[in-house]
Amino acid sequence: VDTNKAYDQGDLYPDSTYYGPASIQRVTINSINGEEFDPEATYCVVSNDFTAAGGDTYYAFSVSDSVDTGAALDVVVMDYITEELGGVVTAEQYGETQGRITILKPVFTDVASTSWYYDAVMTAYNDGLMTGVSATTFAPNTNMTRAMIVTMLYRLAGEPAVEGNVSDVFADCTDGSWYANAVLWASETGVVTGRNATTFDPNGTLTRQELAAILYRYCGSAAVENAELTFADADEIASWASDAVAYCVESGLMSGVSATEFDATGSANRAMGATVLVRLDGMDIEPPVAPAEDETAEEETPAEGEETTEETPAEGEEATEETPEDTTEEETPAEGEETTDDTTTEGETEDTATEEAAA
Repeated sequence: VDTNKAYDQGDLYPDSTYYGPASIQRVTINSINGEEFDPEATYCVVSNDFTAAGGDTYYAFSVSDSVDTGAALDVVVMDYITEELGGVVTAEQYGETQGRITILKPVFTDVASTSWYYDAVMTAYNDGLMTGVSATTFAPNTNMTRAMIVTMLYRLAGEPAVEGNVSDVFADCTDGSWYANAVLWASETGVVTGRNATTFDPNGTLTRQELAAILYRYCGSAAVENAELTFADADEIASWASDAVAYCVESGLMSGVSATEFDATGSANRAMGATVLVRLDGMDIEPPVAPAEDETAEEETPAEGEETTEETPAEGEEATEETPEDTTEEETPAEGEETTDDTTTEGETEDTATEEAAA
């Protein structure tokens, strides 16, 4: 029983307040009262009249001979417990549980099965690409940070070996931190650069166009066939991110926060990150590798005009390539409803040990 899933609701039963299931599932009987099921034998099934009539798709019961005892189900159950079991149901009286039913409880209490990002979050979590900010919470609306996005991509790339100390590359990054190897890898491969020669800003909030730029670089900065963007707010997309956004939209990695808006400077949250990550994983893109020693990535300053070589962090991630990947929300527009709202903790928790998993 997967309690993470919403009820498979179909049509309302006639003259009832109950809904039938939308799909039919097969039930296989392996044993009866502890004995192997004999398909040639005749069994008597005691049930309520709803199920006996084929309710909830138990159609097999409806074609069998049935006898209506006229007894109320609740009364029969209570009489049995009080008269036959002495008022107490124990393993000795009623048998040990057979362990045939497994209850799957929600992994994250803040990720509803009906949310647009549910499948992506659970896939990213089950594949080890992301974890929660705690044992029971995912914080889908919390902003992603620069450290989080590179950690996610590093995991997707298989966490290749890196050499050196991250503090030797960026003074604001700590050796041995949960993001250390990811930042080293991202810097070596040109997926991101720092805000300047010595600063990475691991806790900086990631914007949608910066997310697009980073994804674009991860994918190899391929040529964009149709760079024209039809979003009403397309003029708000930084020049360095236009090709990136166009690529992400064209490839299906990202979409707008609505049918007409991309919200380039809006924050990218964890739910969006999970969505684009799962989409990227399905594209079979070869992970980037470190360039030759004489190769250096140079990034154009983001909208904020941050120092050139920097990889524009959450706020201007675009760097490396003049037209870093555009960051359309990974989340589908119609559903991108809360995309930019993930301003919740602005990713402050991201830098904590637990957040690492969140990445």
